[in-house]
Amino acid sequence: AAMAAGLDRQKLAARLVELQEQEPRRLRGRAAGGLFETEMLGSVTGHLAENTDSFAFRAYCVWTAYAEALKGRGADSAAVFRREFGRTLLAGPLGASFPPKPVVKASAAEASQLVERIQAALQVFVTTGLCTTARLEAVDEVLVDVWASGGSQDLALQGLVEGDPLVDAQILLSEELSAPVSPDPIFAMLAAWLEEAPGPGYPSLQSYYVNSRWRGKSEFVDMVYVPKQRLFQFTLHRCCSSSAS
Repeated sequence: AAMAAGLDRQKLAARLVELQEQEPRRLRGRAAGGLFETEMLGSVTGHLAENTDSFAFRAYCVWTAYAEALKGRGADSAAVFRREFGRTLLAGPLGASFPPKPVVKASAAEASQLVERIQAALQVFVTTGLCTTARLEAVDEVLVDVWASGGSQDLALQGLVEGDPLVDAQILLSEELSAPVSPDPIFAMLAAWLEEAPGPGYPSLQSYYVNSRWRGKSEFVDMVYVPKQRLFQFTLHRCCSSSAS
């Protein structure tokens, strides 16, 4: 992905060394200061500052170097990087276990098969250790029938992912740096898999982060860290495009 985007690998390696030396001190200083744009950013910063020997911290440093390099090259290079990252993963050993691309066709039979394929794709991430839980929430058959019969243009399917070890790095890069790329193999592979799925309809994909449990007021004020869950929304559109977003 870095090569496809035209990044200088020697400069990336040098910057990574600097970040691994500087970021533990910077993160600890930010955590001690306690001033953050959002409560989630504060809790994640503190947690990562306490775990600088973790895989998530290394991923944060690596992808910070990528993000800095890409910001100087424009949006096109970042788009190439994201697309190539997902396609490379999908073409590798992980992708070999993926089901065939889903067919987005507004019929009850196709919708049922599509749901099965999305669930099978999510299960790959659990099997390979990219998360501990990944599943679609219960699908409302009435809504599927309404979509299949033409009563609605879109059908939204909700997915839940827990135990993604890279969540802290993803959130910090997004909220603190507004990074154009993220160490997110789950989203990247799903997006590549959904890309150019046979129509006539088309899919889109979005993801969100939430705390895994409710916290009391004092925990919220103190920005106490709790593990994060990821919510994925797969939206099936009846027509008019051919790419995942």
